[in-house]
Amino acid sequence: VPFNILEPVAHAESPVSSKPPSVPAAPPLPKTLSVVPPSPPTLHNTLSHSPQRPRSLPPYAQLAPAADETDKVMMVNDELLQRLTNGKASMSKPLIIQRASETSVPLDFHSPPEEVAGWLKGKGFSEPTVTCLGVLTGAQLFSLNKEELRAVVPEEGTRVYSQLTVQKSLLEDARRATELEAVMEKQKLKVDLKLESSTL
Repeated sequence: VPFNILEPVAHAESPVSSKPPSVPAAPPLPKTLSVVPPSPPTLHNTLSHSPQRPRSLPPYAQLAPAADETDKVMMVNDELLQRLTNGKASMSKPLIIQRASETSVPLDFHSPPEEVAGWLKGKGFSEPTVTCLGVLTGAQLFSLNKEELRAVVPEEGTRVYSQLTVQKSLLEDARRATELEAVMEKQKLKVDLKLESSTL
C-alpha cells in the first residue's frame, strides 16, 4: 500500500484512551491453534483530524456526510480501491494494436515490386512505408531482417517484419501441402496400378 494513501495519526490525537483494559487477561491458549480474523480498525474521528490530506482529493467536509462509522469505513475503502485502480490505469500506456486487414494481394518470393506495394497497402501500412519498401521485389523484401527493416522504416519496421514472418509461414505451409498432395497422388497411382495388375 503506498504510504500516502493511509495517513498516520499522531498518538496525541488518537481518540482511544490510554487506560489499561478492564477485561481480565485471557487464559493461556492450548497447543492447538485457532485462526481468528483480524477486526477492522476503528476510525472514530481520525478522518477530520488528518492535517495533511493529498491535494488531489476533496476535503472530507465536502464529501457526503456519513451516517455512522461503518459508512465512513466503507467510504475510505471505496476511495482506496478507486485510487489503487486509477493508479494502475494511469501508470501503463494503453496498448493500441491495429488489426491488419485481410488482403487478397498475394506475396511470395517471385512477386514484382507492384505486388509488394499492393501487399503493403493491403496490410494497412503507411504511405512512407509503402513508398520505401514498394520498390523491392518479394525476394528482396523477404531477405531483410528486423534490424534492417527498422533502419529503413523506424515506425513500422517491426510490424513489417512480423507480417513478413506470418507470410513466410503461410508460404511454407502451402509448399508443404503441395508436396504432400504430390506424394499422395504418386501413392494413389501405385495402388491403382497394383489393383489393376492383380485383377488381370
